[in-house]
Amino acid sequence: MMREAAHLTAKTEGNGAAADYLAEAAMALWGAGFERGAWTAATLGLGYIGERRDLTWVRLMLNDVVRREAEDPSNPGVVLDTPERRAMDEITHRLPLPSSEEIFLAIHGFRAGKSRKDILHRLSDPFWLMCGAGEYRRCLQLWDELIRQREREGRIVGAIGSAAQLARCHNALGAFADAQTAYDRGAALAARLTGPLVQTMALPAATYVQIVLAGARYEMQIAADEGWEDYLREAVTLFGQQPSSETHSMFAGAWAMGARISARLGKADEALLLLGALLAPLERAPAWALNYPLLACNAANTLWLLQRTDHIETIEQNLREKVLAPDFRFPMEDTRLSVAHLSALQGRYDEAREWFGTARTVLDGQGARPLRAIVDYDEALMYARRGAPGDPERARPLLDAALRQFCTLGMPGWIRRAEALLKSGAAGGQSGGALR
Repeated sequence: MMREAAHLTAKTEGNGAAADYLAEAAMALWGAGFERGAWTAATLGLGYIGERRDLTWVRLMLNDVVRREAEDPSNPGVVLDTPERRAMDEITHRLPLPSSEEIFLAIHGFRAGKSRKDILHRLSDPFWLMCGAGEYRRCLQLWDELIRQREREGRIVGAIGSAAQLARCHNALGAFADAQTAYDRGAALAARLTGPLVQTMALPAATYVQIVLAGARYEMQIAADEGWEDYLREAVTLFGQQPSSETHSMFAGAWAMGARISARLGKADEALLLLGALLAPLERAPAWALNYPLLACNAANTLWLLQRTDHIETIEQNLREKVLAPDFRFPMEDTRLSVAHLSALQGRYDEAREWFGTARTVLDGQGARPLRAIVDYDEALMYARRGAPGDPERARPLLDAALRQFCTLGMPGWIRRAEALLKSGAAGGQSGGALR
């Protein structure tokens, strides 16, 4: 039907009108979660576009680029830098776009700025303000407005995604009750996706929203630091199969999450296997790729939890060049903290101490209270692991500060970890206990 409609439009109104029609169709299909339908519309539309290089071309070309990458078995599980993306970037940076367009471009990864400063200067898209610039407080109202707008328009899948992002912002700020409320709002909307809507989608809406909600819940788990076994079982059900074409670009992020969770649970072999799978995405993906800070910081976190140095040079180089230098910021991750971890693992303790201090300054400025508390705990843990003369005295005030913050915010798993470290004697407390 779409092919016939485009053909009729071209006959009566010209090729340009047919291209515009198919671009609108592609965006509508993408917004409904039917990516394969969007790809079909884009392929048809490019046959009518001619030499035009405008927003219609961008809508069609980006869907076609996404299709090619998704169907490429050598794709490393992330979006890649391509000449087409650069050409599209040149066009879209000159255009004022509605929020729905900006989110589409953000998800497929080329409308990000070259640095945090660039994002703040040029973009209004809440996704990149959150996942590139770390503007959690600023994004609260933006996401809440998008939820309401999308519900009014009947765009339930989009509303669920916005609710999940709102939960992430609240969680990063330490407002855990508000995060749970936003998450529950998205989950309640997801429960409405039943029947024919789901059954007719090539990428079922249910699968898409599960992925979005799982990402939000992952960050909520980091703050709570408990229930990891249950989360891992659910994540394996969701991500543990081979990626489909539509979900392929999300899988590097899933591997990164799995590596960190496995390390936290003491499953070193599984964690190192997943860490090895992350090397190609870390090296091949551009810095602005969707979730790149998640990949790099979780790789560092995996080594920190395992007290290992496997692939550490590759991880640190990419972390410093692609995330630290442009100062990209991401919920429940901080590059400075990750560099502190890697420095300590390589015995560069003075450098690690400086990076812990820089992380405190940045996180205080963001209002990122849970991660700020973790900085104090991790620096105390560094001294406890090293065990040099005077280290228990260095660790104790940091551990006390971390424990106070964990208790104030309500971070039960971290409270238990801090209390165990205190009882171990390595931080100037009682003896008997294990370091983790």
